Amino acid sequence: MRTDPDEFLAGRYRLLDVIGRGGMGVVWRAWDADLDRTVAIKELRLPDGVDEGERATFYARLEREARAAARLKHPGIVTVHDRLTVGGRPWIVMEYVEGGSLQDLLREHQRLDTGAVAALGTKMLTALRAAHAAGVVHRDVKPANVLLEGERVVLTDFGIAALEGDSTLTRSGAILGTPAFMAPEQVRGQDATPETDLWSLGATLYAAVEGRVPFGGANTGGIFVAIATEDPHPFVHAGPLTAVLAGLLDKDPARRLNADDAHRLLTELGRDAEPLPTRVAPPPPPPVSASSPVPPPGPFAMPLPPTLRATGPVGARPTNPLLYVGVAVAVVAVVIALGVVVSLWPDSKRSATGPNSEPGDSGTVTTPASPAPQYTPSAPATTYPATPAHTPMSADAINRVFKKYMDGLADHNMTQLRAATCPRLRSGLLGFALNGYYVARWKMKPYTIPTGADELSVEATLTQQDPDTGRTAGRVDNQWIIERDSGDRYWVCGWLNDKGQ
Repeated sequence: MRTDPDEFLAGRYRLLDVIGRGGMGVVWRAWDADLDRTVAIKELRLPDGVDEGERATFYARLEREARAAARLKHPGIVTVHDRLTVGGRPWIVMEYVEGGSLQDLLREHQRLDTGAVAALGTKMLTALRAAHAAGVVHRDVKPANVLLEGERVVLTDFGIAALEGDSTLTRSGAILGTPAFMAPEQVRGQDATPETDLWSLGATLYAAVEGRVPFGGANTGGIFVAIATEDPHPFVHAGPLTAVLAGLLDKDPARRLNADDAHRLLTELGRDAEPLPTRVAPPPPPPVSASSPVPPPGPFAMPLPPTLRATGPVGARPTNPLLYVGVAVAVVAVVIALGVVVSLWPDSKRSATGPNSEPGDSGTVTTPASPAPQYTPSAPATTYPATPAHTPMSADAINRVFKKYMDGLADHNMTQLRAATCPRLRSGLLGFALNGYYVARWKMKPYTIPTGADELSVEATLTQQDPDTGRTAGRVDNQWIIERDSGDRYWVCGWLNDKGQ
């Protein structure tokens, strides 16, 4: 069923425009005609080919999200107003939070001041403690699920939350979450606990202050190995937050920094913090009424990155991303059992084009993008002397290595793919699927070469292809890191899924 935006959902809610999208859900800005207010409505959209057992499981998961959020009454947790069943499908009506997500803010400002991140962490942890006290473990804390509205910080998307006393959708060994922000116990398929959310809080705050995720790899399996066996990337910008983040990212839940101590330390560090920087966002939507014209679906202003979701009791199709995740978990288990630590590094962005690019792509770098707005800390930050006579990275070299890497992915050429991948990550190359899909085409986005750096993030839009049917399966924006070594050789050093389109 597709609801006509000109009609009222359940005779009350008028859908206005799309403000967010995930792998199986769309979030609408909508108008509540009864109470004369703007709301957000989550619609579940399942891909073709989902059988009745899987459909029932996904519907039950959305119901579970409504129950989890409805249990919680806290200013730091999104409020659920209503749950609907229209056309046999569930919908959730929630408060509309203006301002976008932490992920949106980080895209614009790269990284944030330590004091601002500490204050942000205090508010997030206060909300998490309220959820834990009510018997709810979020299980998917990440920048995309942290909404910002003025000084308010709001946790959202309880779609895979664990409810105390409810095991109907939990299977032993099931893996749920977003790879880069998952705790080691989640990677191993163990039960999530409040300590699991503390790890994800630490990973989220690390990303906010450092400008990159703490762990990564060339693919999901590589990320899992890094989370299970390696230390996080070195702390460069965290400063006084280093001890708190290291404590939250302890791999042993029993040793992990507890909520009380973390809250006390974050409160102290964020006491005199400047407010978060303002987003460079489009103007707010105009007020609406029941008679206002409905605009066409707009841009996805609050993209919801792909999240690994376990299927229900009925087995998933072979193309389900979890098939690949299961392999990755097996790899982690073998690595741990053998006592072998595979050195994997994460992070990546991109830019380039080639035979598999979209029509109109050029194989050269577009005029470098304007630098993203930078946030100037209120207090002087620690500075590091620049390397004398540093030679800027070469755009041509960046384009060449990224083209070789992406063509290797698209053409299923492992020799070419390995040749473009930095040596420390080659052992983590498990195949050509990214989140369960092949790359049919790709298009590099403009990028900025940072001054005095030997690595940069690049981003590309991929057209996905179903491995079984060969059909295209939508687009996704992913990011990579490209590094230059001391011998002036360029490598693609890791992949991390970003957002769907």
